Amino acid sequence: MSAPVLKLPVSPLDARAELEARAGLQSLDALHATRSALVAEVAPLASLYGPFGGWDATRKIMLSVAELRVRDEAAQAEVKLTEGKVDALSHVRAEYKAFIEQSNLDRARYIVLNDAIESISEVIRRDGQWLYYLQTEPK
Repeated sequence: MSAPVLKLPVSPLDARAELEARAGLQSLDALHATRSALVAEVAPLASLYGPFGGWDATRKIMLSVAELRVRDEAAQAEVKLTEGKVDALSHVRAEYKAFIEQSNLDRARYIVLNDAIESISEVIRRDGQWLYYLQTEPK
């Protein structure tokens, strides 16, 4: 006589995975993992370009550095410059222009990543509702 086989209860995660497969939905765990990776990638960009971000302060620092370099170069060349001329020359310095160009690329990346996060969040909400419906449907 063989020993009785003990059936373990199905875990909620296994049941959810079975429901996801039955409904043809993406794995919520995979969606959450993807979303978390995107959030980690967008976080530094959000600290600069998001609400209350520090991009403008960083830009002003870069512009001040450019102005100091313009004044230093003018002093070494013994040339007197007006404030307007210093301002104009500092805005066209190569390092400041490179900073602005990189900022524009980073801001575009921030927008794209935020859109991807929002899209994944919508799928998670929608699929969660489908799973709830599938769990409550009559058998």
